[in-house]
Amino acid sequence: MTGTAQAAGSTAHSAPRSSPGVAGSTRGALRVRLWPFPVHPLLVAIYPILLAYADNLAEVRLSEVSHPILGALAVAVATVAVAALVTRDLRRGALIASVLLALWFAWRYILMAFEQLGAAPVISLAVIVSLGLVTFAGAIRLPDRVIARITSACNLVAILMVSLALLAIVPHEMRARPAAVPAAERAAPAPGARDVWFLVFDRYGSERAMQHAAGVDNDLPEWLEDQGFFVARDARANYGRTSMSLAATLGMTYLDALAAEVGPDSDDAIPLTDMLQDPAVGRFFQKRGYRFVQVGSWFGPTRTSAIADENPVLPGRSDFADNVLRAASIRPLLDRVIGSGEPPANETLHREAALFDWAELERLSTEDSGPRFVLGHVLLPHEPYVFRADGSYTAGSIDDPREAHREQLAYTNGRIRSLVSRLLDVPPDERPIIIVAADEGPYPDRYHADQDGFDWATATPDELATKYGVLQAMYLPGDTPADAPAPYQDMSVINTFPIVLDRYFGQDIPLFEDRSFSSRSWDRPYDLAEITERLTSIGP
Repeated sequence: MTGTAQAAGSTAHSAPRSSPGVAGSTRGALRVRLWPFPVHPLLVAIYPILLAYADNLAEVRLSEVSHPILGALAVAVATVAVAALVTRDLRRGALIASVLLALWFAWRYILMAFEQLGAAPVISLAVIVSLGLVTFAGAIRLPDRVIARITSACNLVAILMVSLALLAIVPHEMRARPAAVPAAERAAPAPGARDVWFLVFDRYGSERAMQHAAGVDNDLPEWLEDQGFFVARDARANYGRTSMSLAATLGMTYLDALAAEVGPDSDDAIPLTDMLQDPAVGRFFQKRGYRFVQVGSWFGPTRTSAIADENPVLPGRSDFADNVLRAASIRPLLDRVIGSGEPPANETLHREAALFDWAELERLSTEDSGPRFVLGHVLLPHEPYVFRADGSYTAGSIDDPREAHREQLAYTNGRIRSLVSRLLDVPPDERPIIIVAADEGPYPDRYHADQDGFDWATATPDELATKYGVLQAMYLPGDTPADAPAPYQDMSVINTFPIVLDRYFGQDIPLFEDRSFSSRSWDRPYDLAEITERLTSIGP
């Protein structure tokens, strides 16, 4: 009796009691201490997204970041909830969740370290799992006072990390954004004003360039000539990068002043993106009563335009979410270890974006909504090569990149023929002005071998001809005014709109001297060297 009573008394004495800062403290219940409250898992979850956004401000819109952040917060809350239920303590569960989330995004640094030692990817995965297990054991066994100190430290570090990322993001987002020309400032369109279609096909080289890059005798230029286009067979890009080439063409200006302002050591692409978001050509057409419609792709700088009246966008997919964030997570390592059969995310995005672009361009070609300036930037025949000639998915079944290039080019040509035929299938006085062009030609093989270190000063004549020779075809319907400039065989793309605006709008814009520039390297886009004479010496 005495022993039983003493045992019962002992049990009663050791029963849990309520204490300050503890909610619902009963045996086996979840302990939730209010201070320090563990906010670090939420911050750890969004930090990699904010960091990636801060590193890609020139190519990513805030709208592309919001959905991944909401998803990361949901994952963080769920992970904390599960870990807290297992450990019966919110702080301990939060510590486990933060470590798991950090490992999810830090795997590549672990992988790089072990790859330098010659270890297989499965070793890296084993190390990551081990770190997770050690964290779990520590979260279970460490005393409350230590967990409290770790929670405070984690909160502080996470707040500092997120704050540093926001230091770059907030000023960028607070900048004044350009807007479309207000309706009050738009003139009534001139009677009989023709639509203007500017169709840019990325890395679509001239006939000589495509012969070098893919070993193909391209028949599209001849077909375009049969439809009444002027094809500049020796046309050249002014710059060897998409953003620079399109910024110059749509801004109708060379980039000398910009390059001098930012300096040759800068790799800041934001000034170029700003030019593309507010293109002078788009604003010109808006002021004359045109609707500006931009059909971009997954490429951030041209995905949308800040001043366009309409920006069709592929729903639910973006390069930032599908490729940038995915590459920063542990998913690629898991795919390598388990041999995932899923197609690469960059290929599915590339394919879906191209199909979306074609569908939107075809939709626009059947609409009659008054004069429009349609800018379509289609990332074809740009790699990855995901289309056979019949439009089916290659699914990595073509080993020879030149053959894959030819297949994708054939598919692109077929879609161009279909679209152009539809645009021209109207009475002659209703036919639009159509420019079928490229921003740059394909990269030569030697560039792919060393993208970051390739110096265009060392490029061979064939390499320069491949990169700077571009498709340039113009359908200019109607009578030609006296003294209006005409396209010419060796024109550079910067003179596209001076010709159009003079011929149809009487702007009397002098043609630019045809000049071409190369960047010293990928990381030094503004370190420009003029290569006009080198290109001229190559000949047609």
